Amino acid sequence: MVVIGDFSIGKSTLLRRFTSHDVFIPQLFSPPDYVQRLSEINEKIIKMIIFDTIGREFNLNSLSNLLRRANGIVLAYDISNRESFGHLEYWKTLCDQNSLDHTAYVLVGLKKDLSEKREVRKEEGESLAKSFQIPFFEASSYDNENVEIVFVTLAQNILSNPLFQKHTEPIISPHKKCL
Repeated sequence: MVVIGDFSIGKSTLLRRFTSHDVFIPQLFSPPDYVQRLSEINEKIIKMIIFDTIGREFNLNSLSNLLRRANGIVLAYDISNRESFGHLEYWKTLCDQNSLDHTAYVLVGLKKDLSEKREVRKEEGESLAKSFQIPFFEASSYDNENVEIVFVTLAQNILSNPLFQKHTEPIISPHKKCL
């Protein structure tokens, strides 16, 4: 999986919250290139490997290589940054051109907790997701709201796609349930 969107919209914080469940403490940190987490999806233990673009937005060759291996993509924007929402068509086109035919998507509006600074209405996100024919969520890493469901939904959509089974290098892989 890959989380993609404009620079500095909260992608790394979303990943950190999803994998660590730490109490949110705003700070500067060096995000990893990727994170891993085991989750139970459809009664199976799934190992999710999620890549953070962390600056690859500016290096199309590196980003293209990452997208070619992704079974799932989280398209992200900041609800308090209209410009980041305006760039989603670009990000979706770039992903479509460089990803696998069976790649699953979700759209997520980040920083839901900043509703007083909102520049993008929820209905706009819903409408764009409908035009892309993908699920939509608004999430807050600060409040830990909808963080889990973004990745669980994406994993469920990947696993339900028959073409995923034919892919030889899964970024998400089923593991036997541990007793």
